[in-house]
Amino acid sequence: NVAYGEGGGIMNVGGRLFVINSTIRGNSTLASGGAINSCCVDATVSVLNSAIVGNRSARHAGGIGIATGGSASIVNTTISGNVSESDGGGGLDIYGTLHLTNSTVVSNVALAGGGLHNGGGAVTVANTILAYNAPGGDCAGPIQSPGHNVSGDASCGFTSAGDLANTDPLLGALADNGGPTPTHLPHGDSPAIHAGGNDGCPADDQRGVTRPQAPVCDIGAVELPFADAMHLPHVVRLSVE
Repeated sequence: NVAYGEGGGIMNVGGRLFVINSTIRGNSTLASGGAINSCCVDATVSVLNSAIVGNRSARHAGGIGIATGGSASIVNTTISGNVSESDGGGGLDIYGTLHLTNSTVVSNVALAGGGLHNGGGAVTVANTILAYNAPGGDCAGPIQSPGHNVSGDASCGFTSAGDLANTDPLLGALADNGGPTPTHLPHGDSPAIHAGGNDGCPADDQRGVTRPQAPVCDIGAVELPFADAMHLPHVVRLSVE
Protein backbone atom coordinates (compact mmCIF):
# COMPACT_ATOMS: atom_id res chain seq x y z
CA ASN A 1 0.00 0.00 0.00
CA VAL A 2 1.04 3.62 -0.61
CA ALA A 3 -0.55 6.40 1.45
CA TYR A 4 -0.37 10.13 0.83
CA GLY A 5 -1.41 10.83 4.42
CA GLU A 6 -0.53 9.22 7.74
CA GLY A 7 -0.31 5.44 8.11
CA GLY A 8 0.87 3.53 5.06
CA GLY A 9 -0.60 0.24 6.25
CA ILE A 10 -3.01 1.09 9.07
CA MET A 11 -4.20 4.43 10.45
CA ASN A 12 -5.67 4.37 13.96
CA VAL A 13 -7.59 7.54 14.84
CA GLY A 14 -8.56 7.47 18.49
CA GLY A 15 -9.58 3.80 18.49
CA ARG A 16 -8.30 0.47 19.79
CA LEU A 17 -6.14 -1.49 17.34
CA PHE A 18 -5.13 -5.13 17.82
CA VAL A 19 -2.53 -6.80 15.57
CA ILE A 20 -2.05 -10.50 16.40
CA ASN A 21 -0.11 -13.22 14.52
CA SER A 22 0.20 -10.89 11.53
CA THR A 23 2.85 -9.59 9.15
CA ILE A 24 2.63 -5.96 7.99
CA ARG A 25 5.09 -5.66 5.12
CA GLY A 26 5.98 -3.40 2.22
CA ASN A 27 3.78 -0.38 2.95
CA SER A 28 4.83 3.24 2.47
CA THR A 29 3.58 6.73 3.18
CA LEU A 30 4.56 10.23 2.13
CA ALA A 31 3.84 11.31 5.70
CA SER A 32 4.41 9.30 8.92
CA GLY A 33 3.93 5.70 9.98
CA GLY A 34 4.92 3.36 7.18
CA ALA A 35 3.16 0.35 8.75
CA ILE A 36 1.00 1.82 11.54
CA ASN A 37 0.30 5.38 12.59
CA SER A 38 -1.76 5.89 15.74
CA CYS A 39 -2.84 9.39 16.62
CA CYS A 40 -5.07 11.24 18.99
CA VAL A 41 -5.68 11.05 22.72
CA ASP A 42 -6.66 7.61 24.07
CA ALA A 43 -5.77 5.75 20.86
CA THR A 44 -4.31 2.36 21.80
CA VAL A 45 -2.30 -0.20 19.83
CA SER A 46 -1.58 -3.80 20.87
CA VAL A 47 0.81 -5.84 18.73
CA LEU A 48 1.41 -9.50 19.64
CA ASN A 49 3.32 -12.31 17.92
CA SER A 50 3.70 -10.27 14.74
CA ALA A 51 6.25 -8.90 12.27
CA ILE A 52 6.52 -5.29 11.09
CA VAL A 53 8.98 -5.52 8.21
CA GLY A 54 10.09 -3.59 5.14
CA ASN A 55 7.86 -0.53 5.53
CA ARG A 56 8.86 3.06 4.67
CA SER A 57 7.87 6.62 5.53
CA ALA A 58 8.94 9.87 3.88
CA ARG A 59 9.01 11.52 7.29
CA HIS A 60 9.24 9.70 10.64
CA ALA A 61 8.08 6.30 11.95
CA GLY A 62 9.10 3.95 9.18
CA GLY A 63 7.45 1.14 11.12
CA ILE A 64 5.11 2.24 13.93
CA GLY A 65 4.32 5.78 15.07
CA ILE A 66 2.50 6.59 18.33
CA ALA A 67 1.38 10.20 18.76
CA THR A 68 1.04 12.25 21.95
CA GLY A 69 -1.74 10.89 24.15
CA GLY A 70 -1.68 7.47 22.50
CA SER A 71 -0.25 4.23 23.85
CA ALA A 72 1.13 0.96 22.56
CA SER A 73 1.95 -2.47 23.96
CA ILE A 74 4.21 -4.56 21.73
CA VAL A 75 5.07 -8.15 22.74
CA ASN A 76 6.84 -10.98 20.90
CA THR A 77 7.21 -8.93 17.74
CA THR A 78 9.94 -8.52 15.13
CA ILE A 79 10.42 -4.98 13.78
CA SER A 80 12.95 -5.16 10.95
CA GLY A 81 14.01 -3.41 7.76
CA ASN A 82 11.78 -0.34 8.15
CA VAL A 83 12.98 3.06 6.89
CA SER A 84 12.29 6.66 7.90
CA GLU A 85 13.66 8.75 5.05
CA SER A 86 14.00 12.19 6.64
CA ASP A 87 13.39 12.05 10.38
CA GLY A 88 13.50 9.77 13.44
CA GLY A 89 12.27 6.32 14.33
CA GLY A 90 13.04 3.84 11.61
CA GLY A 91 11.37 1.08 13.59
CA LEU A 92 9.38 2.94 16.24
CA ASP A 93 8.70 6.65 16.75
CA ILE A 94 7.02 7.37 20.08
CA TYR A 95 5.46 10.56 21.41
CA GLY A 96 2.96 8.77 23.67
CA THR A 97 3.46 5.68 25.84
CA LEU A 98 5.17 2.44 24.82
CA HIS A 99 5.71 -0.87 26.60
CA LEU A 100 8.01 -3.07 24.47
CA THR A 101 8.56 -6.62 25.74
CA ASN A 102 10.42 -9.64 24.36
CA SER A 103 10.74 -8.15 20.90
CA THR A 104 13.48 -7.86 18.29
CA VAL A 105 14.10 -4.44 16.69
CA VAL A 106 16.88 -4.74 14.13
CA SER A 107 18.14 -3.41 10.79
CA ASN A 108 15.88 -0.34 10.69
CA VAL A 109 17.02 3.00 9.24
CA ALA A 110 16.52 6.60 10.41
CA LEU A 111 18.58 9.74 10.99
CA ALA A 112 17.74 9.63 14.72
CA GLY A 113 16.87 6.44 16.55
CA GLY A 114 17.15 3.95 13.76
CA GLY A 115 15.48 1.35 15.95
CA LEU A 116 13.52 3.38 18.49
CA HIS A 117 13.03 7.15 18.79
CA ASN A 118 11.38 8.64 21.85
CA GLY A 119 10.29 12.13 20.88
CA GLY A 120 8.87 13.04 24.29
CA GLY A 121 6.81 10.07 25.44
CA ALA A 122 7.24 7.42 28.12
CA VAL A 123 9.05 4.33 26.82
CA THR A 124 9.72 1.11 28.74
CA VAL A 125 11.74 -1.69 27.14
CA ALA A 126 12.27 -5.15 28.68
CA ASN A 127 13.72 -8.47 27.45
CA THR A 128 14.24 -6.90 24.01
CA ILE A 129 16.97 -6.82 21.35
CA LEU A 130 17.82 -3.57 19.54
CA ALA A 131 20.73 -3.85 17.12
CA TYR A 132 22.07 -3.14 13.63
CA ASN A 133 19.95 0.03 13.34
CA ALA A 134 21.64 2.85 11.41
CA PRO A 135 22.65 5.56 10.86
CA GLY A 136 20.81 7.03 13.85
CA GLY A 137 21.81 4.29 16.29
CA ASP A 138 19.62 1.78 18.07
CA CYS A 139 17.85 4.39 20.22
CA ALA A 140 17.34 8.12 20.59
CA GLY A 141 15.68 9.79 23.56
CA PRO A 142 15.16 8.49 27.11
CA ILE A 143 14.40 4.77 27.51
CA GLN A 144 13.34 3.15 30.79
CA SER A 145 14.75 -0.35 31.23
CA PRO A 146 13.62 -2.80 33.93
CA GLY A 147 16.52 -4.94 32.71
CA HIS A 148 17.52 -7.81 30.43
CA ASN A 149 17.88 -5.99 27.12
CA VAL A 150 20.57 -6.30 24.44
CA SER A 151 21.64 -3.29 22.38
CA GLY A 152 24.25 -3.26 19.64
CA ASP A 153 25.51 0.16 20.72
CA ALA A 154 25.33 2.42 23.79
CA SER A 155 22.58 4.73 22.53
CA CYS A 156 19.74 3.09 24.50
CA GLY A 157 21.39 3.78 27.86
CA PHE A 158 20.80 0.23 29.09
CA THR A 159 22.43 -0.07 32.52
CA SER A 160 19.93 -2.07 34.58
CA ALA A 161 20.44 -5.62 35.86
CA GLY A 162 20.86 -8.05 32.99
CA ASP A 163 21.23 -5.34 30.33
CA LEU A 164 23.93 -5.86 27.69
CA ALA A 165 24.98 -2.71 25.82
CA ASN A 166 27.50 -2.57 22.96
CA THR A 167 26.81 -6.25 22.39
CA ASP A 168 26.23 -8.08 19.11
CA PRO A 169 23.14 -10.30 19.59
CA LEU A 170 24.37 -12.66 16.84
CA LEU A 171 21.16 -13.01 14.88
CA GLY A 172 20.43 -14.70 11.60
CA ALA A 173 18.72 -13.02 8.65
CA LEU A 174 14.97 -12.46 8.60
CA ALA A 175 13.44 -15.79 7.59
CA ASP A 176 10.64 -18.29 8.05
CA ASN A 177 11.80 -20.01 11.24
CA GLY A 178 8.45 -21.58 12.06
CA GLY A 179 5.19 -20.00 13.15
CA PRO A 180 3.02 -17.65 11.08
CA THR A 181 5.44 -14.68 10.91
CA PRO A 182 9.12 -14.17 9.98
CA THR A 183 11.79 -13.86 12.67
CA HIS A 184 15.52 -13.36 13.22
CA LEU A 185 16.76 -16.61 14.77
CA PRO A 186 19.58 -16.21 17.32
CA HIS A 187 22.72 -18.23 16.69
CA GLY A 188 23.49 -20.92 19.23
CA ASP A 189 26.11 -18.73 20.93
CA SER A 190 23.97 -15.58 21.03
CA PRO A 191 24.26 -13.64 24.32
CA ALA A 192 20.45 -13.29 24.27
CA ILE A 193 19.99 -17.00 25.06
CA HIS A 194 19.09 -17.78 28.69
CA ALA A 195 19.71 -14.13 29.58
CA GLY A 196 16.22 -12.68 29.97
CA GLY A 197 14.05 -12.05 32.99
CA ASN A 198 11.00 -14.17 33.76
CA ASP A 199 9.05 -11.23 35.17
CA GLY A 200 6.70 -10.23 32.35
CA CYS A 201 8.05 -12.85 29.94
CA PRO A 202 5.13 -14.22 27.86
CA ALA A 203 4.19 -17.90 27.99
CA ASP A 204 5.44 -18.50 24.44
CA ASP A 205 7.51 -16.74 21.78
CA GLN A 206 6.53 -15.10 18.48
CA ARG A 207 6.37 -18.52 16.83
CA GLY A 208 4.40 -20.24 19.59
CA VAL A 209 7.39 -21.99 21.20
CA THR A 210 6.94 -22.40 24.96
CA ARG A 211 8.88 -20.03 27.23
CA PRO A 212 11.14 -20.50 29.03
CA GLN A 213 13.10 -23.44 27.64
CA ALA A 214 15.62 -23.06 30.48
CA PRO A 215 15.32 -21.55 33.97
CA VAL A 216 15.00 -18.09 32.40
CA CYS A 217 13.56 -16.76 29.14
CA ASP A 218 15.65 -15.79 26.14
CA ILE A 219 15.86 -12.10 25.25
CA GLY A 220 14.01 -11.08 22.09
CA ALA A 221 11.04 -12.36 20.12
CA VAL A 222 12.43 -15.89 19.68
CA GLU A 223 12.93 -18.60 22.29
CA LEU A 224 15.38 -21.26 21.12
CA PRO A 225 14.48 -24.84 22.03
CA PHE A 226 16.81 -25.94 24.79
CA ALA A 227 18.57 -28.58 22.66
CA ASP A 228 19.36 -25.99 19.95
CA ALA A 229 20.93 -23.62 22.47
CA MET A 230 23.15 -26.12 24.26
CA HIS A 231 26.53 -27.10 22.83
CA LEU A 232 28.16 -29.43 25.33
CA PRO A 233 31.68 -30.79 24.80
CA HIS A 234 32.29 -34.49 24.40
CA VAL A 235 33.91 -36.03 27.44
CA VAL A 236 36.13 -39.07 26.98
CA ARG A 237 37.18 -41.03 30.05
CA LEU A 238 40.44 -42.89 29.73
CA SER A 239 41.36 -45.67 32.08
CA VAL A 240 44.99 -46.42 32.77
CA GLU A 241 45.83 -49.92 33.91
